[in-house]
Amino acid sequence: MTDFGMLTKKPRPSGKVSAQEVAQAAGVSQSTVSRVLSGKQSHLIGEATRKKVLQIAHELGYTPNPIAQALRGSKSNLLGLIVREIADPFFSKLIAQLSIQARSRGYHIVLGHAGSDPLQAIELNSYLDMRHSDGIFLMGDLRGDESLLFDLLRQNRAVVALCRGASPASLHTINTDNRLGIIMLMDHLSSRGHTKYGFVNGGWLGDIRERVNAYIEYLQVHNLPDNPEWIQTDVNTSEGGYRAADKLLRLENIPTAVLASDDEMAIGVIRRFEEAGLRIPADISVTGFDNIDFGRFLSPSLTTIEQPVNTMCSEALTMMVRIIDESELINGPLLVRVMPELVIRESAGPVPK
Repeated sequence: MTDFGMLTKKPRPSGKVSAQEVAQAAGVSQSTVSRVLSGKQSHLIGEATRKKVLQIAHELGYTPNPIAQALRGSKSNLLGLIVREIADPFFSKLIAQLSIQARSRGYHIVLGHAGSDPLQAIELNSYLDMRHSDGIFLMGDLRGDESLLFDLLRQNRAVVALCRGASPASLHTINTDNRLGIIMLMDHLSSRGHTKYGFVNGGWLGDIRERVNAYIEYLQVHNLPDNPEWIQTDVNTSEGGYRAADKLLRLENIPTAVLASDDEMAIGVIRRFEEAGLRIPADISVTGFDNIDFGRFLSPSLTTIEQPVNTMCSEALTMMVRIIDESELINGPLLVRVMPELVIRESAGPVPK
């Protein structure tokens, strides 16, 4: 660490100051400046020289170049983030918190949006490698992203994933306990007298796959009606939830409670049910998953599962820094599941009489 944090930096009128310019102004070699500015201790550099270099660098407005640092074999303090879908409200919250916590640990996030395309993610990986990031976060899974994972792990770089469901054992992953979250929701609905559950499924995504599997398992364990038509699948958006709810409405026998894969789908489900004249929760109950901010402002407000964003980001960063500092992968498959929280609001009520 250098002493720059204790100084008030003076802006330079134009251009960017190089270490060579600092060396010329201080009357010392560039290697001396590099040692001082990197914080490296050396018996060859006296205290007076060190202070002089720091003072001149401050006066000239010198700022370190993270890319140049990486090229010299030092840490760049940059962390790449490849996200499946930046428009997802839950991912937006996760990105913001990850960035805040990264800064508190001395790192900065370089964001890349894959747009659900693994080929785009591979290109982003190459770009982030050119920026010499110290590690890469993967947020969400991509269909057929095995090549991306191989490309990342082949480079023996620090890689930590979030929100991928059951990831390959070689990929260190932070997930909410999706199975437990669904059990919490169904236990709550069961306590309100429900026995007929529908599920609006958001498709192939890893987290959502774990949620629908937990729903099916719950029905089997508790000997509850298991009607395949009560699972309707669409894309995990509000529009997808709307279309899935429309399919449920066309059935002769509809469930009394519907679990949506996530809050975005739940918003579409509620909209379609209300258009059909159903009162929520008097006629049918609806739940979500994620606890995005918009859910509490719905009318009725949405019963859902809180994914503990702060804890997920803290765990992911702790794992990332550990891998970077130890310069090796942590031994063994490491999947960290954080505890979800049931958020009870208005959209889930007693079974209709």
